Amino acid sequence: MKTRLSAKAVNIEARALAEGLNGGYFDVMTGDPPEDEEPTSEELRLASCPLASTAFAAPKDGLLKANPIAKTIAVRSGEPTWFRLRDREGDTLIEGSRSQMGLKVNMLVEGQTVSITEFTHRIVKEFA
Repeated sequence: MKTRLSAKAVNIEARALAEGLNGGYFDVMTGDPPEDEEPTSEELRLASCPLASTAFAAPKDGLLKANPIAKTIAVRSGEPTWFRLRDREGDTLIEGSRSQMGLKVNMLVEGQTVSITEFTHRIVKEFA
């Protein structure tokens, strides 16, 4: 039998994650992501968008939907290939691929305004 979480359990987990990201950062990265959440070279960070003090709306069935993410300016040029969400202390809580990012451009240019239009994350209800 697979392990399953109830809707209440995934919402508790999602709320805890959302609270950890309040006031954190959405980093747009380039290059290859690390094998784990180890710190990466600043040269890989194209932009760092501040997350709101309430980063996510209340979860529904384990789904987190980001509240509006502040625009920022790209600090270097490159192709966005992955992202990292960090808490306000700078610790990594989520990493993912470009396809999950909600970024409408294929290349960023230093000095360009960066806008993450949407971001969602779902807590898995069933796993082996």
